[in-house]
Amino acid sequence: MGPRLISQIRYFYFSHDKNKGLFDGWSRAYLLTILSALPSDRQPAILAREAWRGNDTWLRFEDVLLFPMVNAMTDTFSSVEETRWIRRQAYRFCNASAPRAPRFVTLLSRRGARRQLVNEEEIVAVLRAAGFEAQLQNFAGKSFCEQVRVMQATRVVVSNHGAQLANLLFLQPGSAVIELFNPFFVLDMYQRMARRGFATSPSRTRRS
Repeated sequence: MGPRLISQIRYFYFSHDKNKGLFDGWSRAYLLTILSALPSDRQPAILAREAWRGNDTWLRFEDVLLFPMVNAMTDTFSSVEETRWIRRQAYRFCNASAPRAPRFVTLLSRRGARRQLVNEEEIVAVLRAAGFEAQLQNFAGKSFCEQVRVMQATRVVVSNHGAQLANLLFLQPGSAVIELFNPFFVLDMYQRMARRGFATSPSRTRRS
């Protein structure tokens, strides 16, 4: 979604499901990142159903553009150019420093969530002993821009499958990902994102 499309939109209305979380935090910051490509006087207004909860207000639209729900089995981005454009916008939006060669091997923690590793510190210690500049990061409680900066400085990500890997979009070209799965549950949604976002060669999945 580039400036050509969003410049034709006057409002974004999110009829979100209350049980699946409100439209705030990472999701709102991600949309604001994209909208920041437009002059401030041409940015669409963001409306959310939560603002009308508790009253009988009706919203009438003259023109509506409906997007289907994103399915994990479909491609989220249409092209390499689209992902590169979004990454540049995120770096600019977050005032990230000029891209330098990424340094870290980053283990993303899911402590407190499902699919977590029980020996995270041990893994990081092994990586450091092998000479890697390794770090352990948990994105819970971190702002959108803090997550962008972590990924910008990372050259290899190690992580269980999970929503935190949406931040792969902000890795620099040539980075790599080691995604850990239960052998009975494997999805390639983030592998496809890697191909569109930063991979310099085809990625592969290994089951063991």
